[in-house]
Amino acid sequence: MRKQEATRLQQTTDPEARADIKGVIALLERRTTKVEARMTGLVEADPDLAAIDRRLRTAPGVGPIVAATLIAELPELG
Repeated sequence: MRKQEATRLQQTTDPEARADIKGVIALLERRTTKVEARMTGLVEADPDLAAIDRRLRTAPGVGPIVAATLIAELPELG
């Protein structure tokens, strides 16, 4: 949704519409930040998941969000 709104922002010239779109983008960014923090918090709170997280993050390109997603979507990793 954030990408869609960013595209709309680029294509819109009306100042009022641009302000509204910027507000939506800001809201989506805040929500994304909260969800990501919750994801990493849940992983860190569980010692088993935290150990899997540490192993996954040794792979290049795997950060906290990718690791948390992999843990959630692929329980066989544990």
